[in-house]
Amino acid sequence: MKEEWWLEAPKIAVKPPGPKAMKIIEMNNRYMSGLCRGISRILQVVFDEAKGALVKDADGNLYIDFTSAVTCCNTGFAHPRVVKAVQEQIAKFQHCYEYPTELRGEVARLLCEITPGDYDKAVIFSNCGAESIENALRIAEMVTGKHEIISLWESFHGKTRGTTSYTTMRGVKAGLKLLPKAYSIPYPDCNHCFLKKEYPDCGLQCLDFFDYVINFETSGDIAALILEPILGGGCAVPPKDYWPALKEKCEDYNILFIDDEVQAGFGRTGKMWAIEHYGVEPDIITGGKGLASGLPAGSTVCRKSLSDSPEMLERYTGLFTSTFGGNPVILAAAKASIEVYLEEKLPEHAGEVGEHIMKRCNEMAEDHKILGHIQGKGLLIGVEIVEDKGADKPSKKYTLDICKRAFEKGLLIFNTGWHGGFLKINPVLAITKEQADKGLDILDDAIGDLEKTL
Repeated sequence: MKEEWWLEAPKIAVKPPGPKAMKIIEMNNRYMSGLCRGISRILQVVFDEAKGALVKDADGNLYIDFTSAVTCCNTGFAHPRVVKAVQEQIAKFQHCYEYPTELRGEVARLLCEITPGDYDKAVIFSNCGAESIENALRIAEMVTGKHEIISLWESFHGKTRGTTSYTTMRGVKAGLKLLPKAYSIPYPDCNHCFLKKEYPDCGLQCLDFFDYVINFETSGDIAALILEPILGGGCAVPPKDYWPALKEKCEDYNILFIDDEVQAGFGRTGKMWAIEHYGVEPDIITGGKGLASGLPAGSTVCRKSLSDSPEMLERYTGLFTSTFGGNPVILAAAKASIEVYLEEKLPEHAGEVGEHIMKRCNEMAEDHKILGHIQGKGLLIGVEIVEDKGADKPSKKYTLDICKRAFEKGLLIFNTGWHGGFLKINPVLAITKEQADKGLDILDDAIGDLEKTL
């Protein structure tokens, strides 16, 4: 394989998984728990090398990646600036616990500058998105002295016991005894309105459930509302006036507004943060995944008046330290990543390429009977696969079948949504239109091949 292998992608040299890949898969199956396997049961790809939006497997097969390694590698695989930053930092020192460093201060400053909100902010670093959300919820309870949390239907906030308690996908909750005092309201998913209403004539009737849940289900001991401004699973985009109206209600009830941007943040939706499409200033905003271009990192950014009040510092100082949160190697990647987002204008690029992909997907929907709604913003796009367009019933079975067929042709794409009936298009933000078109051509073929069997 020549050094410039990526110039030939996509290319399938041997039907995947090939012989080298199978040996590696078998070794992993022997020693790794099957509980750790999800979409890799379908996409049996064994990474050997990756660059930009492209992946080479152990047998030399070349793929276009529409997953960005589960919405993480936003700057692209092996971005030279991120690679250099990591190499330089690890040669200096690889860990320093919670002690202050110039790098830690710089990354915290950058985060405070790029997050929405015209107020003083404070940052807490952690290991991942789920932990950043746990920290946000802990702050909300400690600050308010209240302990009830409201989330939204269709949401996904993580797989720890706490974040799972506020995730509303039944499958994620299976087998766990969840935290009490967790309540939920409908997500404003206008393409799948359970009230069978049409926006804007509906008058945001689903918003009324917020008052109903507070008055009829809670004890009024509500610390916070947690939300995804654009759904990571299914990629539903709420109406432009929904989050501002809900934020106003939170202020009326003295409830903190927590914005979970673990998936939608760091430029993925065409702006640095998805909530910026709505002009709302959250009280707390969480990040992960794209923060350090695929290295394990989480951030919780909140109003400094909340986290650093005299009462909070007196009672809880030290309770938010983390062994590896703010690790210098990870922060070197985070600093380089944020600078790349800003200087290379990746959010704007994601918006442009995302519009192109949405246009092509809508054109494809005219030719395929199993394509339903196309929804999303920027490079967070959901393509609904239905049993029949008239019935409008999502099909996880068909979706996974398409994922497998696309994989065998040179495209990495997985399913999403609470029912598993969406294809999720979320490539690295630096993907070119040409690469996106090649991937969409494969997807078009895979859908067509499935339809021939129906």
